[in-house]
Amino acid sequence: MNQNIKKILKEKLIRCNNIKKELFSKILKSIVQNNNIAIKKKIYANYVLNKRTRLKNATISKKNKICLATARRHGMFKNFSFCRHKIKELILMNKFTNIKNFNK
Repeated sequence: MNQNIKKILKEKLIRCNNIKKELFSKILKSIVQNNNIAIKKKIYANYVLNKRTRLKNATISKKNKICLATARRHGMFKNFSFCRHKIKELILMNKFTNIKNFNK
């Protein structure tokens, strides 16, 4: 019983924090798009917004590098978001163009 209550309270706290983050980002976006605000404030709001999204995206991409088509975690190439099997299929179907072969 106690564990269920703790889980519910933890989930409620996470939801509350997510709502605050969404509201903060909406306020920053509205500041950036408003023409009546001073340019320095708009630039700073844009900087804060970019910093928040950059940090969020960086942590997600470093933790989970997953193929978009097959959801594999292994056999991922550095510059692509597909695994080696899907890249081979796409090359055989001529969907990938301008790919250089470095095997000499």
